[in-house]
Amino acid sequence: MAATMKKVRLILGLMLVGLGAGCLENSSSTPGTAATILYRHHFLGAAHLAHNTNDAKIPAILALPATHELSEEILQKLSRKPDELWRKFLGAGASTSPALVRPLLEDLASAESYAEVRGPLHRSESVLAIELSEERANLWRANLGNILTAWKLGKPSPLSLGAAQGWEVKRAESPMLIQFVRAGQWVLVGVGQERLTLLPGLLEQVNKSGRPLVLQPNVPLEFDADFPRLNNWLPGLAPYKLPPVHLTLTGKGDYLRTEVTLSYSDPLPLTLEPWRFPTNIIKDPIVSFTVARGIAPLLSQVKGFPTLGLKPLPNQFCAWGPATVLADTFLTIPVANPSNALYQIGPKLPEFTTELLSQSIGGFTLISNRNELLWQGWPVLLPHLRAIREDGADYLLGGLFPMPRSTNPPPPELFSQLKDKPKLVYYDWEFTPERLVHAEQFQQLWDMVNNRKFPPTNAPTQKWLKAIAPHLANTITEGTLSAPKEVTIVRKSDFGLTGIELATLARWVESAGFPWSFEPAKAPSRPKPKTSGSKTNVPPAKSPALKR
Repeated sequence: MAATMKKVRLILGLMLVGLGAGCLENSSSTPGTAATILYRHHFLGAAHLAHNTNDAKIPAILALPATHELSEEILQKLSRKPDELWRKFLGAGASTSPALVRPLLEDLASAESYAEVRGPLHRSESVLAIELSEERANLWRANLGNILTAWKLGKPSPLSLGAAQGWEVKRAESPMLIQFVRAGQWVLVGVGQERLTLLPGLLEQVNKSGRPLVLQPNVPLEFDADFPRLNNWLPGLAPYKLPPVHLTLTGKGDYLRTEVTLSYSDPLPLTLEPWRFPTNIIKDPIVSFTVARGIAPLLSQVKGFPTLGLKPLPNQFCAWGPATVLADTFLTIPVANPSNALYQIGPKLPEFTTELLSQSIGGFTLISNRNELLWQGWPVLLPHLRAIREDGADYLLGGLFPMPRSTNPPPPELFSQLKDKPKLVYYDWEFTPERLVHAEQFQQLWDMVNNRKFPPTNAPTQKWLKAIAPHLANTITEGTLSAPKEVTIVRKSDFGLTGIELATLARWVESAGFPWSFEPAKAPSRPKPKTSGSKTNVPPAKSPALKR
């Protein structure tokens, strides 16, 4: 199932072209230098966000009882996980009591903090600065010392750095030096080799200004990660080949502005042809609208997709979700002679979908007089793909249910969002409360296919999703090719996440492997599906001409 989830997430990633373009990045072949920033973040802390009226709906969401319950669930799980992250650095028998870790995690979530890691990875140096009361600073002093002792990394000895007091651990093996000091209202923790540079630098700033860095009260979070070089620490991310990422979250009063910059080592091979999608069949009411272009290089890396025989590979798509009770999505891709394309790809779909989903589901039937391919055998759904023509252009149109009847055109300003933006590669609008419901329905469908129980409605994650929905409204995401080697993603939202991202976050928290991996519980054993059900009923002859 882990392999299945990876493949499903890859397909979902294609909906986010900017992030999906991570498939085009290679792991770094150089370890970096002592000046290479591998990781860095500045977080104002939940205690600050709870009282900052510039941070859109975040204060109201943080105040929800369901948020508190979910936070307790997450802290309880995380307090048992540090040993797993650091296992390869620890001696045999090293372990940590969750009671020592839990209060540190509470402060990391609540208080303002700054962290930085510089390379090279095998000889990296790290620093953490966190603003704490005297009582909590003393707790950190004791608990961190006890954790290092439990991990058999050494016993702390007293340390004085000017007026700052604390302790240090010196070792013969990496990490060779660990220091803890209290300076003003801040606790500083440094980890490195023979001589630390980051901790003394922050300590100097605290002594001068009372802070390790300049305060930006309307920027709740800044984040940098050099993912290609962090693969050894985070092997679970290695298959996604993410590029270096810089993220800034800014409170704008009525909304949050998220900006993510993805920087690549080589120019991106994206062809930005004019937008093509059938405007006349997109009917109101809808709750989502998504377009992307330049996707051919991404599709070429989806295992099995090039063998379907679509030439050239589709280079853009358009998808929309109607405002229906059941989750539904329609998708179009421009294809030359789509009726022949159905005959061409039909016989290859069973093998492709089985490889994609790690199981065989139903079978495919071509209805030639409708130029439509049906994927039968799904519970509830009837996925279909058919050839259409509109305004002189040909498309393949896919959906999960029959298209609802409507004569209402969508708001004209919806399509106008794509005008005068020559470098736009991705645009997505959604009404997040509705798409959150749809995302949960898709997850439940996947549970049905895999014979799994649905998460209980009283689970903290499910209660939280239900509680936050009334606080959410529109989410708009744009991805732009801002430079030959750079994609910039900008989002305007209430909470920073889309419906499917919120639902996936909940499932991740529920996962047995949280937070280091996404590992849903194994499905009960059941009889293997009959292979005859996966055959495609597609005649070998060419398709008749597409009726117009």
